[in-house]
Amino acid sequence: LRALHVAISALRPITREQVEKVWRGEWILYLAGDHIMPERYYSCSKCGDKGYTSKRNFCDSCGAPMTDEAVDMVMERVEALR
Repeated sequence: LRALHVAISALRPITREQVEKVWRGEWILYLAGDHIMPERYYSCSKCGDKGYTSKRNFCDSCGAPMTDEAVDMVMERVEALR
């Protein structure tokens, strides 16, 4: 953990724009099922993991922040490491 802290402090400050551009993903809606009312599911744009029935702040598979609130959480964690 100490080595991680030293490495992060050596880097330039991470900006919200960098988090948005590099790490943020989006939920992609898709329909599945052969019946008249197909089920609505979401997949992660970053890792492609499928089968989510609702949108979440983070992808359970890759951890990508998916909402503005999640990006705020990431920024708070980055600031706490400094």
